[in-house]
Amino acid sequence: MSAIGHEVVLRYHDKPGGFHAKIYDISGKKCDECHSNLTSGTLKWGEGISPGVYFIREESKTSPEIQKVILIE
Repeated sequence: MSAIGHEVVLRYHDKPGGFHAKIYDISGKKCDECHSNLTSGTLKWGEGISPGVYFIREESKTSPEIQKVILIE
């Protein structure tokens, strides 16, 4: 994962069921989701989203992974 301007680039690989992530704001409210049926690739997230702290929870068949993201203006 990397930040470019106001966007976050989510990179994933070797995901047999595709990629699915839920995004939550600092209060724990789900504010977005992103998904792809491809087993590897990239997704951009964050365009039009207010600056703040977010948590991206990758839904995985093995174990979920959570990453903290800070969007700044």
